[in-house]
Amino acid sequence: MFNCTFGFLTLIFCVLFLQFAVLAQKTAKIETTWEDKLYEKNVVYENFSCQDEDKKTVADFFKDRPLNFRIRICHNNCAVLESFSNRKLPPFSDKVKGDGFIAIHVLANEDGKPIFARAVNGNSIMRKLAEKRACESKFKKNPEKRQQLIYYCPTDKCSEPQPVQQ
Repeated sequence: MFNCTFGFLTLIFCVLFLQFAVLAQKTAKIETTWEDKLYEKNVVYENFSCQDEDKKTVADFFKDRPLNFRIRICHNNCAVLESFSNRKLPPFSDKVKGDGFIAIHVLANEDGKPIFARAVNGNSIMRKLAEKRACESKFKKNPEKRQQLIYYCPTDKCSEPQPVQQ
């Protein structure tokens, strides 16, 4: 009798413990950083091509060179930014603009023309605007396609240094 009762109480304790663990995991707020989003799996890179004619080139590039969080994008010979569009922003609310930088992953071709731009954080409206501006940017010519991260600050409230300012 004692063995059955002890086993039953152990089982109830285990079930309650597991339920508590699941509840704690659901209520814990796990924040995804822009770096986590940058190295996401199953990204359809050609959807972020600057122009339709760049889609195949972009798809082939990332098929041959998949992103890997262990080897950062700019581990050698990054694309060198020469200019970034500084057109005035439309009048957005501060909630849309946010209070930090927007990280944009850019791939430039051999002529320094961006062929891919994917913003990985910020409001969806600001991400699209940042991607459009990144596609209008200019990089130094290079004999190979090169990647770069551009940090765009749509306001003066960015908390980290950014190489690109409005």
